[in-house]
Amino acid sequence: MATESGRTARVVIELDADRARALGDLAELYHATPERLAASWVAYHVDRLRAGLPPDAEPSQWEPDPPQ
Repeated sequence: MATESGRTARVVIELDADRARALGDLAELYHATPERLAASWVAYHVDRLRAGLPPDAEPSQWEPDPPQ
């Protein structure tokens, strides 16, 4: 997963078409690319957990998609 430099890693996610469009729309609001927006969300949550902090107090109501 890590690149040759060992400093970054590429993660590939798959979204259904509706979620991909919604992510694109959100990214446009924040003047970012969808990839940068998703990466910043992931980094934020991973950093909180690594620091021993609990997840955000307000749950997102997110649930994983069922296995296919």
